[in-house]
Amino acid sequence: VNALHSAGIEALALKGFALLSGAYGDLGLRPMFDVDLLVRPADIDKAFHALIQSGWSSAQSRVVRTRSADPAVWSNTVQLCRGKMEIDLHWHALRQDASEVLDEELWRNSVVHSFNDTTVTCPHATELLLMVCLHGMAWTRTRHTLWPADANRLMAADESIDWKRLVATAAARRLTLPLYDALLFLKRIMETDIPASVLDELATTQ
Repeated sequence: VNALHSAGIEALALKGFALLSGAYGDLGLRPMFDVDLLVRPADIDKAFHALIQSGWSSAQSRVVRTRSADPAVWSNTVQLCRGKMEIDLHWHALRQDASEVLDEELWRNSVVHSFNDTTVTCPHATELLLMVCLHGMAWTRTRHTLWPADANRLMAADESIDWKRLVATAAARRLTLPLYDALLFLKRIMETDIPASVLDELATTQ
């Protein structure tokens, strides 16, 4: 993060890094296997080279942007490593949505946390909850098991979630079905206090 800031590049923490910086606030409370950072598409090449110059390495010599209707082919990240540490550098936040609409919401509503003496810009709890739920619902070869705990921790730690904005953002990108499934799971299985009106609205906008 500091290397990117020094290069004049804004970076937004995603996934576990954002959750640890805000909702958890302690590295010991949640495992994290890599660091996910979002930069604007116009900054991705500059960000990649800034990290290379600061000691990170990559199997790629440059950023390769692949766009496809097939999620298995479409790329939104480049990976870098240093020893056992890994960074997933994103130029789009979600594989389920190749548009920049959600990314713009992430930047517009972002908040700043201080974490381990570093200033970290993170998504607002509203957009972060959407990302946690969509990430949990996405198909992968290995099951996502942390997302229910992450969602519950986020809702317990931050009361500023804007449910109307959450539903509106999901509806605008036609992502209401996975969000509905995730929130319904949390309510029925985890007994999370999800407003009934939110589930009703998601159910009618599918």
